[in-house]
Amino acid sequence: MCYRSCKARAALALLVVCLSCHDPLFKVVPTPRNHIGTWHLVGSDTLSIAIDQHSRSTTYMLNDFFKLGDSSFLAVVHQQMNTLNIYNLTSKKLSKRIVFSKDGPNGIGSLFVAHFINYDSILVRGKDDHKLYLMDSAGLVKRTLDLRFEGMDRIRELYFTPNGKPLLMGSRLFGVLLPSVSVDENRHRLTDLPFYTYDLLGNAGRKLVRAVQFPKFFRQDGTRWACISWEPTFCDFKGKIAYGFPALDSIYVYDLNTQKVVAHGVPSVEGFVPVEASTAEWHDGMTVKLAKSAYLNYLLRYDPYQDVFYRFVFLPLEEDLNYTDFYRAMADKPVVVQIIDAKDFSVKGETRLKSKQFYFQDTFVGDDGLYISNNHPARKDRNEDFISYTHFKISK
Repeated sequence: MCYRSCKARAALALLVVCLSCHDPLFKVVPTPRNHIGTWHLVGSDTLSIAIDQHSRSTTYMLNDFFKLGDSSFLAVVHQQMNTLNIYNLTSKKLSKRIVFSKDGPNGIGSLFVAHFINYDSILVRGKDDHKLYLMDSAGLVKRTLDLRFEGMDRIRELYFTPNGKPLLMGSRLFGVLLPSVSVDENRHRLTDLPFYTYDLLGNAGRKLVRAVQFPKFFRQDGTRWACISWEPTFCDFKGKIAYGFPALDSIYVYDLNTQKVVAHGVPSVEGFVPVEASTAEWHDGMTVKLAKSAYLNYLLRYDPYQDVFYRFVFLPLEEDLNYTDFYRAMADKPVVVQIIDAKDFSVKGETRLKSKQFYFQDTFVGDDGLYISNNHPARKDRNEDFISYTHFKISK
């Protein structure tokens, strides 16, 4: 999960320090593991699609699954190529390649992320740190969305991570900005979590969602956090936003209509220990060490067909290897996928997946189950001529 934009992101957000909260230091007690169910995931078959020389066998940005008629499709971002590939999962062929220009009247610079809504509406983030583009399948810019705020918030940039990307819910865009106001080059203030909305139809324009805040755990006086502890993972949940933090086991639900947030304590895996803050300055070596040793509730996905969440809990590495990049360490960690009932947030079951077998960021929820890339770089049977996913179904 380490890629071209990681170092840039890490330089902006690796060191975070809370200066505004005066609560005494405290530790979060993990939610008790009561009534864990016996459901589990079963790998039923493999989905493989041949690719050409202009495509990659993996991606680290979340994919978009959609249906048209009787066919199912998958939209996959390829940053290096500045393209969005649309694969027909029914025919197992490339259906369309959308190329985004770097220069000219429809130029976006280098592609960071794309959210496929339909062929006439694709949200794209390019080189500009404060703009999103609403584009069509011809690669034409239909609308430019300016997300630069005023006052102290003007320096906040669009913030994208491998565990979350902008959502369009109705006519409202939803995403995350850089959650720190720089004090100097080595210190950042972790005070609020600037989720934003952008009204595409009305006159409200852009605004920050003040109801969504970092939990008090992150806002303790004098504490510092590595970004992989707090990067929020979020998804569309029945017209609401469900989100969580890698260092905590709760799942939060934000209702866009009532503007209220409800927290649900959801027990993590056996042995889960919340990541502790540092009182010293974070540096790359400390973050790599944390990525190797920590339990992280890193990825949350909602399955509307089964009405469950899948939470990917990254476990400590089984081998103490040397890594120069913390996302490479993350990619090699074993993972437990928790199946969480979306009605009462109970854990219906858990499935542990071996390390270095699956590429956990390259995943999507289909109408018939969960798909996880089996193209991990360490696999001896990896075939770079195909995108390839193991199809998991829930066994009750």
